[in-house]
Amino acid sequence: MNEDLTTLRKIVQKTNTDVINQLHNLDERDRFYLLIEHMEYLGFPFEEAEVCVVPKLKK
Repeated sequence: MNEDLTTLRKIVQKTNTDVINQLHNLDERDRFYLLIEHMEYLGFPFEEAEVCVVPKLKK
């Protein structure tokens, strides 16, 4: 379970960074909608979400 929480924490940090970076490319109305959509995603119970985890590929 600890590994799941670590993975979840990394996902949230990465998506937050991606959203913030994307805000620079949008007009103010689209920024608002992107932030609202992202907050809804963050507020959704993790246990109920369908999460596809792709295993790391060996080089």
